[in-house]
Amino acid sequence: MCYRLTLQQRVRFLCHCVASGCSMESLQGAVVAAGLSPPPREVLIAAAAAGRVEVCRWLVEALGCLGLHRLSCLCLLSAAGARAGAGPETAEAALAWLNPDSMTNWGARAVTLAARGDIPALQGLIEDKDGDDVIFRPFACSPLEILQRTEEDSKCLLRLCWGLELRRMAAQWDLEQPSPRQQPWSHSAGHAEFYQGPHAAQAVSRLAEIPPRELTAYMLSSAAEAGNADAVHFLLSRGLRLRYRPRRIDFSLFDNDDFLASFSPTDAQDLELGSNVEVLQALHAAGCMGDPSGRLQQGLEAGSRPVVSWLAETFGAEVLGADVCVYPTAARSGSVALLQALPGLMGPTVPRWHSYRELLEAAARSGCEEAVDCLAAQDPSERGYGISCYAVHNGDLSMMQRLRKLGGRWGRHDLQNLAEAASRVPASAPALPWAVEPGVPASWEAAAAEARAEMEAQAQAAAGVSGQAAHSLLRFRFRV
Repeated sequence: MCYRLTLQQRVRFLCHCVASGCSMESLQGAVVAAGLSPPPREVLIAAAAAGRVEVCRWLVEALGCLGLHRLSCLCLLSAAGARAGAGPETAEAALAWLNPDSMTNWGARAVTLAARGDIPALQGLIEDKDGDDVIFRPFACSPLEILQRTEEDSKCLLRLCWGLELRRMAAQWDLEQPSPRQQPWSHSAGHAEFYQGPHAAQAVSRLAEIPPRELTAYMLSSAAEAGNADAVHFLLSRGLRLRYRPRRIDFSLFDNDDFLASFSPTDAQDLELGSNVEVLQALHAAGCMGDPSGRLQQGLEAGSRPVVSWLAETFGAEVLGADVCVYPTAARSGSVALLQALPGLMGPTVPRWHSYRELLEAAARSGCEEAVDCLAAQDPSERGYGISCYAVHNGDLSMMQRLRKLGGRWGRHDLQNLAEAASRVPASAPALPWAVEPGVPASWEAAAAEARAEMEAQAQAAAGVSGQAAHSLLRFRFRV
């Protein structure tokens, strides 16, 4: 079912499942189909935002989902329950599970605000203070990130992720009101939610209610990054343009007021615009698309064949600065369609990849099994690659099984990584009916045992070779 999906897409699939009110039996099937063990933090946050206490508890206690921020979770659950008209039952169930005594570092007032679901009042508290209620392990970082972080960095990242969900929910509720709390829509037009989902179709009409002097480049940035082409066209027609930092700063003008006024604190080049070709075309026509080579990189990372095709046809591979790195970057997106089209789009002047192994590792990082199979089929002789550390780090059991089935070998550090992955999963999680294929480990524990056996066999073989070499050396010396 999830064979063609990337890691990001599988995470979104699970988030949709927990938010849509699926039964526990259906959720178990979804988790197995996604092949993520344990499910990532994003799924827990989505369950809390949907007011599903029993699902949150199941994710944490039964499946080992990491990244629980108790105070934020309590606030999201309570607010969602109140919004759904469930009364105080949701908040009471959340309090019974999350245990207010474990949140004493936040203070009684913060716990009361969270239990009341008062998101605006709680946001400032969470952003300003790091409570002791964070469940932290080295793998509490996002499953989409591989960099190891310190405990303090991970706590800040965790608090930020829950805080962003609180902001998103508050903005969503504002947009659902018959009229905005602050007339007109200036307050909400800077949020991505203004341009997405059920509110996307109303974005232009709401922007039209905002006085022209209150329209800002930040609104254009939000609309462009959200991929709302209609809103982008509207804001461009009102004279707004994306703002970019100067690449070379003349510090002799630093004291000039005009220079400081024109210097933007944000850089539109950093906006993620690689997934919507219509938005890029509109910005290009208005002269504010930014560096084409940077947009190519974003298009490759997003796996957007339409964006890469348009950029290649409009600017050419030389202007785009295309080099050998475009192929691994496209592989990391997991887009099979883009990988197959790249040679024709980039032309013969752009060098191909150094090795299939590099591309296979990049595709494994994307989490797309189809992309890995597609690349492996191009060079069946390439079977010396190891199991991707990204698969183990991300809890991507499906990708680990796929690589093992293709002949991937365990490396020196895999035994420790697999043992750590197995420690994240409670004993109850393997009871789920994980897909089993012949010759492929069905759990992290099984994979760790398999890797341990291979390491021991290799050590014994190495010891045997060393012993034979020593024996041959002694015989040689004796003859001498």
